[in-house]
Order: sequence, then C-alpha cells, then structure tokens
Amino acid sequence: MQKNLGHYYIYKFGVKENKKNWKKPNFKDDLISVEFTPNYNNIGIEIVNQSYEMVTVDWNRVRFEENDIVSNVLVWGSDFANKNEVLPVNILKPGQGMRTGIVPTELIDYAPKDSLANKNGYVVHQMYPDYDGLDEKESFAIMGLLGSELFKLKIPVIVRDQVVDYTFTFVPVEIERVGQSPLAKH
Repeated sequence: MQKNLGHYYIYKFGVKENKKNWKKPNFKDDLISVEFTPNYNNIGIEIVNQSYEMVTVDWNRVRFEENDIVSNVLVWGSDFANKNEVLPVNILKPGQGMRTGIVPTELIDYAPKDSLANKNGYVVHQMYPDYDGLDEKESFAIMGLLGSELFKLKIPVIVRDQVVDYTFTFVPVEIERVGQSPLAKH
C-alpha cells in the first residue's frame, strides 16, 4: 500500500545583494564572484577572487538568517557532532576559486535511532518546504513563497585587513509542483 505524502516542489532561486536583484543565484563585483546552489538543507557555494589582492573567507563569521533564526554554518565535510568548533578560513589568491557548501548549524539536530538520519546520527532540517502533504492550503502557502525573501546569507570577505560585508537574500523566482513526493513509501 502506498502512503501519499503529497506533491513535491522544485525551487529555482535568484539572489538580492545590497538591494540589487539578480534573477539567478549568482553575484559578481570587482572583489568576488559567487555562485550559489541552494538545496533543501544546504547551500553549495563557489567563490572566485576577482581582485588583485589576497581575499579571505572566514566561515566562522558567516551567518544564515531565516525568520527569527540566526545561525552559524558548517562547511561540507565538517563533523555535525562538533558544530561549535572553529572552522578553518580559506585564503584565495587573485583569480583563485573554491567550491564548498554550508549547512546552518541551527538546522542540525541529534536524531532518534528510528529516524532517517545521516551516518553520524544527525538530521538536518529543511530551509524551505519540499512537499504539501496533499493539503490544498499547504500547496497555496508553498506557491505563495514565489518572489518572497526566504533566507539570507551574510558572508564577510577580508581583503587588506578590511572586512567587506555581503548580504545575499534568496528569493524563489520559480517554483514547480511536480508529481508524488519521492519520500512516499511503497
């Protein structure tokens, strides 16, 4: 017997940076270029140093904001059990890039034994909904997120001992309702 959990939703994001709208999840100025790949519980990030100076990204200063949640982040490969440890910084030479991802620490919880958790016994909650539970009101609420500011990512970049603060606001520019959720069990 099949358990129906509802329809699955696929999001495409744009970003706003310091009140400038971008229709795609990327940004570029004279200091850095950034491309984001938001996924339901993490954000892939590719940063390239566009300047002629060394640029430092201190992940300990990066903040994720969603509604009333303000969170530090972990970079991909970090141990969820040590989510309060100091993270290494990344120093980028002129023209150098890096690719990683982040997980907001406030969305990481210890998972009970009988839950769907990662191999270390932790679960990461979603930043935005992916299914509607076959509830029409929930479906309208999800589709109502189109064009709204869902979450922010604050990334301070250090160049010549000066901090340049970037605030990226993530906005769904397209939400597609597709068939049955892949979470449905047969």
